[in-house]
Amino acid sequence: MDFRQPQPVFFVVIFHGGSIISIFIIALSKFLDNLNSDTIKNHLNKNTEWSNEERTALIKRGPADTVMALALIHHLAIGNNLPIRKIAKFFAKLGKFLIIEFVPKKDSQVKKLLASREDIFLDYSQENFEHEFRKYFELIQKQKVKNSLRTIYLYKKI
Repeated sequence: MDFRQPQPVFFVVIFHGGSIISIFIIALSKFLDNLNSDTIKNHLNKNTEWSNEERTALIKRGPADTVMALALIHHLAIGNNLPIRKIAKFFAKLGKFLIIEFVPKKDSQVKKLLASREDIFLDYSQENFEHEFRKYFELIQKQKVKNSLRTIYLYKKI
């Protein structure tokens, strides 16, 4: 990773009892490069650090009050071949409320992801996204992003 160039990052903010209990700032490229590696699996599912006592696994810290995932789903689904049904199930484990942005195939960033590969993602649609997330969440609010093709959802876990 070239640190002289701006790097896209995403934030994972975990709220509990109205207070922030953890903030992760993760370089998106680092996260995606290691998505299937033991490193990422350990951070999500296992305790880490000395004697597995210093840092509880991300999933075990929850449920968080609110999880926010903006500009992320297309990287998981298209960039890393994860089915939307698995993404929905994963987010359901993390928190009570979810703020998530759906980025459609017509968006310029998704077009970049698809420019160098065949579009085999037949289930990557807003309709399927809503269908899969409805299995775990109640839709509270849905808002189109101004001057964009994207939509932000506020969900409450069922």
